[in-house]
Amino acid sequence: MPEIQVSDEEIEGLLRTAPAPEMSAQLPHKISSTLTTSLQPVKPMPGTGVLTFQFASVFLVFATALIAMMGVTGFRRRSSDLSPARPSCSPGARRRV
Repeated sequence: MPEIQVSDEEIEGLLRTAPAPEMSAQLPHKISSTLTTSLQPVKPMPGTGVLTFQFASVFLVFATALIAMMGVTGFRRRSSDLSPARPSCSPGARRRV
């Protein structure tokens, strides 16, 4: 299918010459009243403090469950990996755990 090239000026000219659709004066009022009658009250969101507490609670539950399953070995291992006094290993050497 061939592409049709239309410049911005041609589009602007077509939009200026096109007749505007007829709108009744009652249309905005009708739309407003329809939307107003369909509105229902909603429950407000909890405050920032409540949401922060809920997030922290869920985080602590999952962290506690993870620690209970895996133990604290991962924390000790990570801490020893970060210590600056540990000599660096060459890329081919194996680490002793």
